[in-house]
Amino acid sequence: MKEQIRRHVAAGAQAGQGARSRERPAQAHVCRAGAGEHGHQGCPVPKALAPSAKLSAVEVMVQEHRLSKAKACQIAGLSRAALYREPVNRVERDTPVVSALNETVARHGRWGFWKCFQRLRDQGHAWNHKRVHRVYWGMKLNLPRRTKKRVITRERQAAVGARDAKPDLGAGLHARHALWRTQVPAAERDRRG
Repeated sequence: MKEQIRRHVAAGAQAGQGARSRERPAQAHVCRAGAGEHGHQGCPVPKALAPSAKLSAVEVMVQEHRLSKAKACQIAGLSRAALYREPVNRVERDTPVVSALNETVARHGRWGFWKCFQRLRDQGHAWNHKRVHRVYWGMKLNLPRRTKKRVITRERQAAVGARDAKPDLGAGLHARHALWRTQVPAAERDRRG
């Protein structure tokens, strides 16, 4: 009987800690990154092997270990199409991009990347901006941004007599007054007031 009571009490204590309790258990943060927050930025570990190294690893597995090409490609993480594809030299592949950029820069030396790229597009070239930008930077055509000219800052000073000055009535009035001062003698000017 005592054992049944103890079981009953223990069951009640477990129920109080479970789903019927008012306090809910803490959950892991399951939301995605919100606006302005950085989400997952890719794998923190760099690539293990370059594609050329993977190709040589597949050749070693096929020749020395007698694996099939499909299995060797699967182990190395290389597509089978890459195994049969001829490697292309980037310098030869980018030669038309280099010549087109040279022509554009020769005519317009101060143009930046986006103006040059838009001109190439207008000429009918279908290269994407990432390829053209890689070649542009490889040719060291990137120009430094122009900085604003610095103006020497001076302390502000209040204008002398700016509030007491009368509004300007025109150059004609001042010219007539200057002419009158030169023609009329000083004694007569004092008398007139």
